[in-house]
Amino acid sequence: METPTGLSIEEIRNLIKTIEELFLMPGTKPPIPEVFNDLPEFKKIVTTIESLQQFIYALSNGDLSHSLQIRGKLAGSLKGLQASLRHLTWQTQMIADGDFSQRVDFMGEFSVAFNQMVISLEEARSALEQSQNQLREEILIRKLAETAEREARLISDHLRIVSSELNRFQDKDQLLNQLLSIVKEVIAYDTAALGKINNECFEIIHNIGFAERNIDMERVMAGKDCIVENFPVIQDLVSFKQPLIISDTHSDIRWRILPDMEDVSSWVGIPILIRDKVFGFMTFNKTEVNFYQPYLFKALQILTNQVSMALENATLFNEIQRLATIDPLTQVHNRRFFFDQAIIELERCCRYKRPACIILIDIDFFKSVNDHYGHLAGDLVLKNVAALIRNQLRTVDFLGRYGGEEFVVFLPETSETSAFQVAERLRKEIEALVVHYSNNNIQCTVSLGLASFDIKFCNKLEDFLEQADQALYRAKHNGRNQVSL
Repeated sequence: METPTGLSIEEIRNLIKTIEELFLMPGTKPPIPEVFNDLPEFKKIVTTIESLQQFIYALSNGDLSHSLQIRGKLAGSLKGLQASLRHLTWQTQMIADGDFSQRVDFMGEFSVAFNQMVISLEEARSALEQSQNQLREEILIRKLAETAEREARLISDHLRIVSSELNRFQDKDQLLNQLLSIVKEVIAYDTAALGKINNECFEIIHNIGFAERNIDMERVMAGKDCIVENFPVIQDLVSFKQPLIISDTHSDIRWRILPDMEDVSSWVGIPILIRDKVFGFMTFNKTEVNFYQPYLFKALQILTNQVSMALENATLFNEIQRLATIDPLTQVHNRRFFFDQAIIELERCCRYKRPACIILIDIDFFKSVNDHYGHLAGDLVLKNVAALIRNQLRTVDFLGRYGGEEFVVFLPETSETSAFQVAERLRKEIEALVVHYSNNNIQCTVSLGLASFDIKFCNKLEDFLEQADQALYRAKHNGRNQVSL
């Protein structure tokens, strides 16, 4: 029985079966009855089904590059699905690269689930990053703490060494000469300077390392008159009396006043105190940025105290020594110190056969000054006479208070003729001296006895002084206000 298409029912059934097999058996091509080969419509259906079959097969295997050359609603839907999958693939890659702003809004329930997944991933990533940052911070803090602890132990050990070394010095000048070298045990530096404060100004009295780095300290200070307020870093040391750390000089406005020291990248300043007054300061420089860190502050405070205490002790020791050798009223050497120095000098003169002279000076009628004007006036006369004599002598000469109103002068490397000229000049200067006391003008004269050292016999100091004393007696006996040999 034939149908209106000219095909029998059995042939139509075979056609339907063939089409079903094409749809339901992807990747295979069932045998097509010959009766259908002459039907162009059937061939078109087969071609379309095969194209759809290949396209769907490619999609199912993740191949989004396959093209579909047929038209129609089904083909359009499949192409749209392919485009959506391509976009979804791109978004997935963006998410994998860390862009969690991607959202899907074209696939219904899948879009909701996908977007929720992205949000969850973003939250998970944020939580992970936060945990990682906290872990890194904890590790860094722990490392810094360990480093600081090691540094603190090391610095503590070095501070003990420095303290012992500082206290070894009893002389202030010797301590100042060695100070920068000693403290290098605690604080490393490329260059260092030691400054002394004089009222509103300062001067650099020692420095280390500048010449080797071709840094001219005179050029650095030029035009600033070494006034404290012209140097903000020094001003801070003087004002706050605390160590100052500048980890990066290039970013600190206080350092811009020193344009000739670009080589310095990290800086430390330490004040030196004597009786809570700023005596001076030490500065230390490194070429590495951030070499000096804030954790050094406590150690620098300890170092400040150690240096200040050592310098104060040395100053006190020098002062005690000075008081032990200086007459408190006239501020010239006392009798004991003069004798000690004179003996040493006479031994040198005897050994090398060099000339020397002694002058004994006695203020004429000094008792009448005390009786007429009072002992305070007499003290003032003694001070003025002593100061005048001291100012008339050379640095190699030394002056002492022999006792009461008597002074003694030792003149090394001086002939008798030259010594007489010195004595005569002193006599004239003292005679012209006017001492003002309580509306009174006090004048006085002196008698001087001169003795020269006998190189042949190398007489002792006592004999030497006895000769000068006899000469002084003759000067007084002959009318005073004169020099006698």
